Amino acid sequence: MECQHRSLGLRGQVLSTAAAALVMASIGTLYTWSIFVAPIEAEFGQSRAGSSLVFSVATVAFTGGMFASPWLLPRRTPQSAALLSCLLAAAGLALSAAGSSIWLIFLGFGALFGLANGLAYGNSLHVAQQSAPHRPGLHTGIVVSSYMLGSIIGSPLLGRVLEIGGYRLAFLVLAAYLVAAGVLAFVLLGHARIEDRPAARSAGPAETRASFGALAVLWTVFFLSSLVGVMVLAHAAPLAASVPGGEHHLVLAAVLVALGNGLGRLAGGGLSDRLQPRVLLFGAPAMIGVSLAMATAFQRPEVLLTALFLVGIGYGCIAGGLPAIVARSYGSHSMRSLYGRLFTAWGVAGLAGPYLAGALFDAHDNYVLATAAAAVAALLAASIGLTYRAPAASGGAT
Repeated sequence: MECQHRSLGLRGQVLSTAAAALVMASIGTLYTWSIFVAPIEAEFGQSRAGSSLVFSVATVAFTGGMFASPWLLPRRTPQSAALLSCLLAAAGLALSAAGSSIWLIFLGFGALFGLANGLAYGNSLHVAQQSAPHRPGLHTGIVVSSYMLGSIIGSPLLGRVLEIGGYRLAFLVLAAYLVAAGVLAFVLLGHARIEDRPAARSAGPAETRASFGALAVLWTVFFLSSLVGVMVLAHAAPLAASVPGGEHHLVLAAVLVALGNGLGRLAGGGLSDRLQPRVLLFGAPAMIGVSLAMATAFQRPEVLLTALFLVGIGYGCIAGGLPAIVARSYGSHSMRSLYGRLFTAWGVAGLAGPYLAGALFDAHDNYVLATAAAAVAALLAASIGLTYRAPAASGGAT
C-alpha cells in the first residue's frame, strides 16, 4: 500500500499538485465578480441586492457540484474531470457574454460557472490527497491557496479588459483562459500518471468516527466565517466605494481581499499540520471580527483596505485549514465524505452573505450595518471554535 503511494514519485507529486493548483487558479476567477457588479447593474437596471444574487446562485451551484461530482463525472479520471470542469466553466462565461438578459448571467455565471467550480474544487482536493496522503495539510494548503490566484491576478487584468471592451469581452477572455488551463492540466495529470488508487486510503491516519457535536462545531465555524468572507469578497469593490476617498481603490480592494485569502489558505493548510485545531478555529475568525470592527468604527480607506486584507487572511485560514483538519482528525479517506457535508456551510453562507449585505446597502445606502453585523458573526465563530475537541486518536491535541 505504501509502495503504491511512493510509485507516484516526486515528479508525479509535483506535476499533479501543479495541475490541481492551475485548475484552482482558473476557477478561482469566480471571485472577480465584484468588478462586474457596477457595469451589469447599469446595463440591466438591477439593485445591489439583485446583482448580488448572481454570486449567491454561483455559491449554491458550487456546493451542488462538490456534492454531485461522483454522479456528474462518473468513471472519469482526475485528468478528464479537470478538463471537463474547465470547459463547463468556459461555456457558462461565454453564455453570460452573449446574453441579452440578466437571467442568462444567472444561468451562465451563476449556475454553470458555479457548478464547474464545485466539480473542479472537489476533484482538485482529491488530487492533492492522492498526491501526498501523508502530508494532507501542506499539499491541500498549496492547492486550496491557488484558488485565490485567479482573483488576485484576474481582478486587475479583467478590470483593464472591462475598461476597454466592457464586461462581455472580459467574460470571453476569461472563458478562453479556462479552456487553456483545462487543456494544460489534462496534459500535466497525464504525465503525472495519477489515478484513483483504493489502497491510498490506508496511507493516511486511521479512520475515526466523527461525533455530531464535533461536526456541529466545525460546520458552525465554517458557516459564520464563510458568511463574512464571501460577503466581503463579493462586495470588495463596492465596499471601497462606500468610504470617502475609497472610490479610487476599487480594484485594489478586490486584489487585497483575494491576496489575503490566498495567503491565508496556504498558511491554514500548513498550520493545520502543526497547531491544535481549536487554535486555528478561534484565531482566524477572531482576526476577522476585530478587523471589521475597526473598519466599521473608522470609515477611512486605509483602515478598510487593511481590514479587507486581514479578513481575506482569516477566511482563507479556515478554508485552507478545514480540509486538512478533517483529514488529520478523521482520516484522509473520510475527508471526502465529511468535508462534503461540512461544505454545505459554505453553500448556505454564500447564498445568504452577499444578498444580505446588498439588501442592507440598499436600505441604508452604506455598508456600516453590514460590516458591524459581520464583525459580530466572526467573533461568535471564534468563541464557538474554542469549544472544538479533536479526537485523541488523530494526534490533534485539544
